[in-house]
Amino acid sequence: MKLQNLKQFEVNNKTQLKPMSSSQLKISHPSIYDIIHKDALRCCWRFAQILEKTKIDTRIIQCLFQEFFINTFTLYTDFISEYYQGLGTLFEMVMMHYLDLDKVAANFDKKLIHDENFEPCEQIAQFFSQDYNFVLSTSCNVMQKVLNETECKNETLINMSTDLYDVIKAKHINEYQLIKVERDMASISMLKYVIYCGLHIAPSYSLSVLLADAYLAMDVTQQLNFIADVIAISIKAYKSNDKHCIIQEPFESHNDPFGDAMDMFTNAFKNVFVEENYNFVKEKLLQKENNSILKWVVIGAVVFGVSAAVVKGLRK
Repeated sequence: MKLQNLKQFEVNNKTQLKPMSSSQLKISHPSIYDIIHKDALRCCWRFAQILEKTKIDTRIIQCLFQEFFINTFTLYTDFISEYYQGLGTLFEMVMMHYLDLDKVAANFDKKLIHDENFEPCEQIAQFFSQDYNFVLSTSCNVMQKVLNETECKNETLINMSTDLYDVIKAKHINEYQLIKVERDMASISMLKYVIYCGLHIAPSYSLSVLLADAYLAMDVTQQLNFIADVIAISIKAYKSNDKHCIIQEPFESHNDPFGDAMDMFTNAFKNVFVEENYNFVKEKLLQKENNSILKWVVIGAVVFGVSAAVVKGLRK
């Protein structure tokens, strides 16, 4: 499965971009490098199913991803110190869209990876299906969308999380009643959902493609409405142990509204948004009254005319 809405971000940038490598970032911003490296060691597990067919170790993909993300993110020098956990999640999907797994299987130096860690691989252009400057320029356009919406500020994400709680109350009052807690606690609990429409916590590859495509096609207001639908579907299916989908850990009431609410925040999404439930989730999203968002995911209706060559603070 490929990202249909990534095409609107593609650009034939004639300027040869000059990003930092992992080793350069480690020298200039050692603490940021350490955080990104630790996050890279925890990422890309959603691709395990497709990698199994190619016999490529997930650690290899993590190694390539670290360099790809650092190449993208460090082109925005003004934001390097603002990195937060979850920022790179969308770029896992961007990288995999262009990565040539046959080239990876044939040419990656396995001496760089270990059971618990990996060494940086700084020559990654050879592993992509298209010219790396084209891929990197496209990735930069995606990063520009992210920065336009959040400026890499936690405060912005927390405000979005609070707004999301209000949208759920307005659109899905029954589900809202099941997760009705103090607003500050709700904002913290829902923070994981506003990062790329829940992509950060989605374990399913197919549903990750759906969520990433949705994010790429939407502005912030549309994202919040979409995520509200996603959460409502998850809560309803989890609470009722819907027989039409697979729920690995069925809901059991704590006989305590607060305990039940926290259970919903923690377990509803991860139980419903699994690979086996792809058709169930997609059908439910399409059934939402006046919900054209998923159709936008298919046709890519929202176009962002950004260019990696003119971004403020971009290294060229």
